[in-house]
Amino acid sequence: MSLSAPAPAARGVDAALAAASGSPAASCSHQACPAAGPASAAARTGAASAPLAPGVPDVLAEARRFCPCRRPVLALALTRLAEAAACMEDVSLADITEELLAEIDELLSEQVSVLLHHPAFQALESAWRGLRFLADRIPPGHNIVLQILNISKDDLRADFEDAPEIIRSGLYFHVYVSQYGQFGGEPVGALIGNYSFDSSPADIRLLTSIAAVSAMAHAPFIAAVDKGFFGIESWEELPNLSDLHALFEMSRYASWRSFRTSPDARYVGLTLPRFLLRAPYGPEAQAVSSFRFTEDVEDPAFFCWGNTAFALASRLAESFARYHWCVNIVGQEDGAVSSLPTYCYESMDVIQKKIPTEVLISEQREFELSEEGFIALTLLKGARNCAFFSAFSCQAPLHDRDNSDSAYVLSYNISRQLPYLFLITRLAHYIKVLQREYIGSWKGAQELERELNQWLSQYVTAMAAPDLETRCKRPFCAAQIRVRETDHDIGWYTVELKVQPHFRYMGLSFTLALTGKLDKTH
Repeated sequence: MSLSAPAPAARGVDAALAAASGSPAASCSHQACPAAGPASAAARTGAASAPLAPGVPDVLAEARRFCPCRRPVLALALTRLAEAAACMEDVSLADITEELLAEIDELLSEQVSVLLHHPAFQALESAWRGLRFLADRIPPGHNIVLQILNISKDDLRADFEDAPEIIRSGLYFHVYVSQYGQFGGEPVGALIGNYSFDSSPADIRLLTSIAAVSAMAHAPFIAAVDKGFFGIESWEELPNLSDLHALFEMSRYASWRSFRTSPDARYVGLTLPRFLLRAPYGPEAQAVSSFRFTEDVEDPAFFCWGNTAFALASRLAESFARYHWCVNIVGQEDGAVSSLPTYCYESMDVIQKKIPTEVLISEQREFELSEEGFIALTLLKGARNCAFFSAFSCQAPLHDRDNSDSAYVLSYNISRQLPYLFLITRLAHYIKVLQREYIGSWKGAQELERELNQWLSQYVTAMAAPDLETRCKRPFCAAQIRVRETDHDIGWYTVELKVQPHFRYMGLSFTLALTGKLDKTH
């Protein structure tokens, strides 16, 4: 895979400037314009000489005629020099030049800011900087592969709409057929989507289709939720919402509630809010060498915000590199997203520091969001770092009033959390590969079950309180695999996997379960 990283800051601004003019910033497309040839030197010399003052109006007229409003910089320069010469002011050429450069820098800053803040440019910069953010945080040498699938949200939607069934879709081919279902293929651990979803029926249908592919490939899908999902115009309005549960009980969220009750919903994680990918350009935070550029960020929307799915993906990579499991992805240490850009500004004669997320989310609001199926990136008080303190999937929780079996309710709600889902999906990948390539297709259900359980035993220890190293190598105190013939589909085995981790949840032991299929032909 070849990863193209974003250009350095100065080059990026220069590129935007060139795009604005259609040519290098120092040139002019008008052939008769003084900037296009040697006449420019004569014009500057004449304008700067006092004896040529009577001809100043002619020079200005020529400048305006050949340099209309699309090329105001040269006209501005000629005007300043001619006025100084006509008035015989005791002003040095260096002073005039410095003044002109300052005004030119201001004009360029306005123009480049408009380019940088165009929605199309913002989306492009956010995508590439988000990808680089993730790539830079993948530790080398730990068997972590980052693959890129370039497809827009609209094209992905069209892919599912054109397919007669999920297994005929292009995403299913890329994620399952060409990897998980092929000899020698490497299972995909997670799908990171640079998309944001709202509550429209079209977006919920797309989420449902993606969730189906993720469930079949045992590869959770992580993306972002759009502010419009909550019916707000800006993320700054999120703390003002009084009751999130009551909000999502409204009729317009019927599709969302239906999706949350589906089994596949636990394979989807939606993050919020966006986080800062770069500090605004300026002489202090992010200087530009080609000219004195100060980016206009008066509107919060002008900042370079990134999809929070990239931030959560960086936690997956870090956890896998350290523990070989994607379990340790939440908390003040394991869930921390560090070294984010900072931006300081002056307000009411006081230097203020902007937080690296679009909105500050309180502990109570983070809990409410997790109950409603969202993953919030929150700021650590007194630190530059942000962190994920929970990672619940979109699946709706189960309450004791819904089921009398308290142990089942506990296991169900724990399996909604992505850290534990990643634990068991990793085992599912191993089982698929073992059955496909090492055990052989000639074995029956009982023999297959025996060999799979023998393999699984290497991750189990009966120690009451194993140390950290042992828990990393043997994370389960009990584990079992059952393989059964499928009556209605003779080409498949039904596989039930149950594991009991060493750690407890609120002081209680729990069991994680996963049911899948294995193809007999493999």
